Amino acid sequence: MPTEDVLPATPVPSQRPAPYPLGSADDEVSRLLEQCAYYRPQARSLIDRLGVQPGWRTADVGCGPLGILDLLAARTGPTGQVLGLDAQPRMLETARQLLKDHEHVRLEQADAYSCHDHTGLDFAHSRLLLANLPRPEQIITSMVRMVRPGGYVAFQEIDWQSWSCVPYSAAWEELRGRLAEAWSGDVHIGQRLPRLLGSAGLTDITVDASTRILEPDDAQFGLLLYFAKIQRQRLLDTGLSHAEQDRLVQAIRRHLAQPGCLVVDSLLFQAWGKVPDSPETAAKQHSAPAKRVADRPLSEPDCDPR
Repeated sequence: MPTEDVLPATPVPSQRPAPYPLGSADDEVSRLLEQCAYYRPQARSLIDRLGVQPGWRTADVGCGPLGILDLLAARTGPTGQVLGLDAQPRMLETARQLLKDHEHVRLEQADAYSCHDHTGLDFAHSRLLLANLPRPEQIITSMVRMVRPGGYVAFQEIDWQSWSCVPYSAAWEELRGRLAEAWSGDVHIGQRLPRLLGSAGLTDITVDASTRILEPDDAQFGLLLYFAKIQRQRLLDTGLSHAEQDRLVQAIRRHLAQPGCLVVDSLLFQAWGKVPDSPETAAKQHSAPAKRVADRPLSEPDCDPR
């Protein structure tokens, strides 16, 4: 591991902040914190698989109000470094309060497209960032440039293909399709991760995916309706009138209120790869298929989600 301080001594201000389409209001900050708790088992499992060690220099790009910064801080310890980057000051404000006791965590406002201002890291991570922004290839390339040869870059991204109601709801399917059309990024980017990481020059690419069955008391159960509220103007831009939006929302509310109604969550893809020692290594392994972590049903997460 490198022994010198490889992170800039002073914050690098963003010249072109990447817009976060869901905003930074209190409701969104609260939702993202709930999301952190919801995905904590998968995040902890990812860190275990990659073997993150005390003393590592790490980054969480697009960390929001917490991301996996607390998990990285616990794993790397006081001899390590944890860098949290986000374009939204409100998100960093919350993260700073939550992580005030972790002296080796640094938070900076930064653009995901130019996060390569920080270099020499052992591990760079992003979760649910690429699906929300255009030009994901540029973000991946920038993150690869952050990491030293032999280090790891990892992404956790969703794919809406499995996001559905049980029993079936036509209103749900229509609203989900309209939201996908209105979204600022690619809501199916999870399945593209292996190819994107290979194109960015990473080697030893590994991929896994999981989903969950949600009940009414789960925080994610009504997420589609929350997105419809936040994206009301974008839905209007797709040609879905306010009256039609209201009709779909009301139909979905009635459907979700039925006894026994369940929601199959979006697939969460985890994909990671190693920064090669040389361009020749990357070229040799670029055509190699991504490895699956295990042969198991996608509906069974590695850890107990509760």
